[in-house]
Amino acid sequence: MNKAVFFDRDGVINQLIFNPKTDEYESPHYPKDFELIPGSLDIIKKTLRSRLLHFCNIKSTKLRKGKNNLGKYKGNTRNT
Repeated sequence: MNKAVFFDRDGVINQLIFNPKTDEYESPHYPKDFELIPGSLDIIKKTLRSRLLHFCNIKSTKLRKGKNNLGKYKGNTRNT
């Protein structure tokens, strides 16, 4: 049986971004806005050395509410 680790992206791996239009903290909209939470990269590197399978979960409320689309994210992912 393969063992795996699951990471939730927004607010766990990366910082949320304040949106003055909605007066809320939200997922980053653009790669330039993406900022790791201190210590999260160290945890990811440690688990990579453990040879676990890795999954990153993205639950964009903007997608669910129809304010964004998956096409915007195309090309914004990469393998490590």
